[in-house]
Amino acid sequence: MNNQDNYAVFEKQELCIQDEAPFCNDGCPLGVDVRSMIRHISADKLEAAYSEYSKRVIFAQILSRICTAPCQTGCLRKELGDPIQIRMLEQACAEYGAKIPSKGFIRPKDGVVHIVGGSLGGLTSANVLARKGFTVHLYEKTERLGGHLWEYGGKQLEREVIEKDIAQNLNFEQIHIHLENCVTFSEDFGEGVIFQACGGEISFPDEGRVFRIRDYLEKGSSPAHEIAAGKQAATHIEQAIKGEPLGEPTFKAPTRLVVPNPEVEQDLEAILPENGRSYTRDEAVKEAGRCIQCQCMACTKSCLLLKTNKGYPKTYINHAKQSLRTINLIHRKMAARRTNACNLCGLCGEICPNGLDMGEVYMKSRRIMHANGQLPEAFHEFWLRDMDFSTSKEVTLCRTQPGYDTAAYLFFPGCQMGGSQPEYVSDTYRHLRDSLEGGVALCLDCCGAPSEWAGYPERTQPIVQGFQDRWEKLGRPKVILACPSCEKMFREYHRDIPTVSLWTVLDEKPPLQKLTDKRKKVAVFDPCSSRNNPDEQQSIRRMLTAMGYQVEELPMHGRYAQCCGYGGLIYASNPELAEDIRSDRIGDSTLPFVTYCVNCREVFASGGKQVWHILDLLFGGEERAGQKPPDWSTRRANRIKLKKSLLQELWREEMGRNPEPFEAIKLMIPESLGDRMQQELILADDIKQVVYHAEKTEEKLEYENGHFLSHLKVGHNTYWVEYQPCEDGFLVHNTYTHRMSIKEERDG
Repeated sequence: MNNQDNYAVFEKQELCIQDEAPFCNDGCPLGVDVRSMIRHISADKLEAAYSEYSKRVIFAQILSRICTAPCQTGCLRKELGDPIQIRMLEQACAEYGAKIPSKGFIRPKDGVVHIVGGSLGGLTSANVLARKGFTVHLYEKTERLGGHLWEYGGKQLEREVIEKDIAQNLNFEQIHIHLENCVTFSEDFGEGVIFQACGGEISFPDEGRVFRIRDYLEKGSSPAHEIAAGKQAATHIEQAIKGEPLGEPTFKAPTRLVVPNPEVEQDLEAILPENGRSYTRDEAVKEAGRCIQCQCMACTKSCLLLKTNKGYPKTYINHAKQSLRTINLIHRKMAARRTNACNLCGLCGEICPNGLDMGEVYMKSRRIMHANGQLPEAFHEFWLRDMDFSTSKEVTLCRTQPGYDTAAYLFFPGCQMGGSQPEYVSDTYRHLRDSLEGGVALCLDCCGAPSEWAGYPERTQPIVQGFQDRWEKLGRPKVILACPSCEKMFREYHRDIPTVSLWTVLDEKPPLQKLTDKRKKVAVFDPCSSRNNPDEQQSIRRMLTAMGYQVEELPMHGRYAQCCGYGGLIYASNPELAEDIRSDRIGDSTLPFVTYCVNCREVFASGGKQVWHILDLLFGGEERAGQKPPDWSTRRANRIKLKKSLLQELWREEMGRNPEPFEAIKLMIPESLGDRMQQELILADDIKQVVYHAEKTEEKLEYENGHFLSHLKVGHNTYWVEYQPCEDGFLVHNTYTHRMSIKEERDG
């Protein structure tokens, strides 16, 4: 995939429907932002509500009393009780929030318009065109403007309201009103554009510049539709005067908005006005408070990253595109931090009504930033070094089962299982050899997920190809995968290789440990990478039930599984977010967790959660629930230990290995410092290299208390260590790291 293919992902912003109009807005012919207006009313800000309403509505006092309220037809509240009484809320904000409009100075423009008909459509066009500076002649056959407005009863629409609203909105020098003037088919106005804003058929000498309101009425002739038609006709009339191409009459496309699982109190009845006619201010505020403010935001509600940044996918995609183009260093750093703070878990895409996966957007953004040299290598330095170690000759192993030349199956536990608990791999492999026929090969290796998550596809491809070659040599066996992240990588990069989940295999051929006491309650934590494997998820639950456990589901599970905080390598770029995600997940249940991802188990255990990996229970290790996970250095040592023990036990071979000189260094690290090293991703081997280099070259500073300080660049990071010789090793007092190169000048 080239870099241009990565940019194509930004086109998916159109899938986001957050900007789509709510159903009330969508039903309004005038496009009033009903949701915003009601929000202002609920906050007792009726002046702001009227300002929002009058942006779109000319003759607001009139329309707010006679509108047929098509907006209420789509109100989602009607499915959860009574619909919001939007028309009466409009009247309330017109009564309590209106201000007398200021006419201001309008510069006259060349152009004359003749409007035939003094109903709402004609009055609206007169107002709009006069505000543009055009001269308007308005012809009405009766003795007063307003047309059918006078047919309403006085209680619904008072005479004074009609007269006052018309007078205020037609108070322009450019408008010339001609009452009791019945325009006939033979009328010749001379210069100017004609707009027939009344019904019936009138023929004019020059039909080529005649506009008719009927062409702009989308549905029926309600008051709101008439005003909308008058506004749109005025736009086309202005184009005709200027000699511009005329646009076609436009009608709104239906909204695409979806409101998933609205959180709302059910069956609330509408607030009705005590006087039977209109709301008091307090009544309007209470009724507006029933509005659920329809919007999607489904992904934001379920993702701490999106929620924390207070935006939604379309805004993030626009920010990402802008950030990739900017040359401002600070903006680039902010973009890199945001882009690398996504777990890549895919939950947003599962929840989104249109399947917009922000994980895909962020991952491809990382690839673009890496290809353009905009991605700080320090973000992923630790994980890529760990991947290099996991794919090195020191720990990789790919063998057929003793006594077999080829294999029917290949067990691929993934790189983290052996690092966390080597016995997981050896016990499982033993059980698979005993349970399956045709030979079971073993491959200790990494699937390449770290470089995939980091946005370094050029480092993923050699790993993918290397496994493909080994699989061919083993006889193309079916691969048994123990890691959900590996499963996801295999679906992406090894589609021709048959795979099966370890948990499906163990469900069919289990090494079950039966409980003897009463049924314990546990909560299954589904890893986010397992969301597309329901068979695997059900296998876990069946095995737990068979062992005597009672499973209670977490709020988000199965298809909607959430990330533990490990995914996407976000810890280095945003450790605070990673900690918050872990805390949120732990807070989902007070029950002990059972998971089938090593990383999930270690993340929760490091947060003090009682948690088991399913293999703990299958092989009788229930006491491990509260154990602290091994640190990063121990995990590396465990992988070496695993390879060595398997070679000796199964293939009767000794592991030949030439250790690095610095490995002989013995360190004493206080527990508190060890905890900080774990948080800051510092390995014991990193410290050993610094101390070894300092002792060998004497490049170190000595303090008065006998401590030494030295530094060394390892990879892209520089490590500093404060230490002192102690017995047959070195006591470490402090250490820290940063991405910096130190240039030193020496005499001679």
